[in-house]
Amino acid sequence: AQIISGLLCLFYVKKRFPMLHLQKKDWRFNLSFALEHLKVGLPMALQFSITAIGVMVVQWALNGLGSSTIAAYTAASKVDMFASQPLQAFGVAMATYVAQNYGAGRLDRVRQGVHRCTIITLVFSVVGLALIFAIGGPVASLFISGDTDGTVLAQARTYLNTVSIFYFALGMLLIYRNTLQGMGQGLVPMLAGVCELIMRIVAAVALSQLMGFTGICLANPVAWLGAMVWLGVAYFITMHKAKKIPQETVPAGDGAE
Repeated sequence: AQIISGLLCLFYVKKRFPMLHLQKKDWRFNLSFALEHLKVGLPMALQFSITAIGVMVVQWALNGLGSSTIAAYTAASKVDMFASQPLQAFGVAMATYVAQNYGAGRLDRVRQGVHRCTIITLVFSVVGLALIFAIGGPVASLFISGDTDGTVLAQARTYLNTVSIFYFALGMLLIYRNTLQGMGQGLVPMLAGVCELIMRIVAAVALSQLMGFTGICLANPVAWLGAMVWLGVAYFITMHKAKKIPQETVPAGDGAE
């Protein structure tokens, strides 16, 4: 599927975007150009590693609660992943949008984009919450077998009902993180990822001891809230400092739609 998708993209680029056609000079290694990309790319790569470590810790805490609980968590996670995809998509869109407008010196459009995407994200968070409460259980049951007494499905519902309440925090986290990365900030999002990891580990271990499965369900929301606050503060500080940068230092342009 990825090979076909990649070939179709290359075909589209060849037909529609001559400026993206590779030339001989494009194959020459440029150290400063490579370092500029690594400055943004490496923190983003580490962010994925940090997230993976947090997932493993949650899984470790989950393993002590039995196979039924593991099955419930796994089934509910599939539904949760599907329901949160729009939020992930808005975050990725903001990275590109902000990078283009920030490079064009259009801080007003960056601010406007964040504001409008925030509204859209909050709407989708409410819609996702409503869908989870309405049909989350039946959808999760598609991934469950052999649940004769309904225990697994009940726990799956608990997970979905708990995390869906905090979709707004996940959405705002993704907006702020991708906006900062689009503005060339790599360190702050990475540190926020470390904060998110620490809070996820502490919540998974401590809350699972106090509240059992419900405590594990709260691990991700707690991490989202912590990272959202960190990144939100960083975003407003960055925008405040960016207003003081002379426009001559940033390439002028019309911005991006």
